[in-house]
Amino acid sequence: LLLRLFELYLHDFSGMEHADVDEEGLYQPPARPFVTTHWTEARQHAFLLRVTGKPAGFALFRESSPIQGSAGRRYLSDFFVMRAYRRQGYGAAMAKALFRRFPGSWQVLEVRLNPGAQALSRRVIGEATGGQFSERWLNEREIVQEFEIGASWP
Repeated sequence: LLLRLFELYLHDFSGMEHADVDEEGLYQPPARPFVTTHWTEARQHAFLLRVTGKPAGFALFRESSPIQGSAGRRYLSDFFVMRAYRRQGYGAAMAKALFRRFPGSWQVLEVRLNPGAQALSRRVIGEATGGQFSERWLNEREIVQEFEIGASWP
């Protein structure tokens, strides 16, 4: 299920960044090795969003950021809500639930060409931190927000 949802996620990105599919219609490079690490490797997590019992999205994160000099931060790298469920508060609710469950230092990554994801992140992180977060260009393609979530956050 997560792999199928990840293909939809990659389809959304194909409008922002060129991506090819193989002869079976799956995006390249293959998603399976990357997605599988989130349920086979320690300290990596995959969360499924369900709306009225139906699969509606996911969040993938690591307990230790791969960004150089950021090993002590949690790292949200992939976050997806199916189009039918967007702009209804489900994405914000999923992000807030994730932050509540795993308080501490965080990094959230977005692709520069995805202003919708950036807007959602800024809004949710701003609410969660009282506006106390930093944002920086990680490279030409990606932007990252960095912030702290306390254990007592509601």
